[in-house]
Amino acid sequence: MSTPPAISVGHFLDQVRNSTLKSLLSQARRQAGLEAQVRELLPAALAPHVRVGGFRDKRLILLVDSQEWVLPARMSADLLRGELARRHRFRVEAIEVRVAPELARGDARHAPRRRPRPPGLAAAESLATAARSIEDPRLAEALMRLAAKVQQTQPDD
Repeated sequence: MSTPPAISVGHFLDQVRNSTLKSLLSQARRQAGLEAQVRELLPAALAPHVRVGGFRDKRLILLVDSQEWVLPARMSADLLRGELARRHRFRVEAIEVRVAPELARGDARHAPRRRPRPPGLAAAESLATAARSIEDPRLAEALMRLAAKVQQTQPDD
């Protein structure tokens, strides 16, 4: 008994005769093509965080992997609509941006960079107040050192 010759998955899918599956494959290919066009037009920092969620009633749905990318995606919407129409003759009346955290990658290169906000003078005052009310001299001294350090990090006005 011989085994049938191996064929690629792509070749197999091209040979599908089931109309429902064929329609689904066609829709997936169109969406993948649209996604490639959209990501090509987005700013380089934003593109890795955006996927196309669908296109219905001339409304393009973009999915972003975290809340940090919603505003940049919305700010790019008008430019994206115009470029899709101009370059690809693809008319989009509106762009909706949604957060889809399941798209997030574990890749730290694409994570938004946030600088921690330094504690303010109110934090230094709170630490000093807490230090004065604590009976343990070592803990009080440590809190006073921390309060002094926080005050040193304050920018000069």
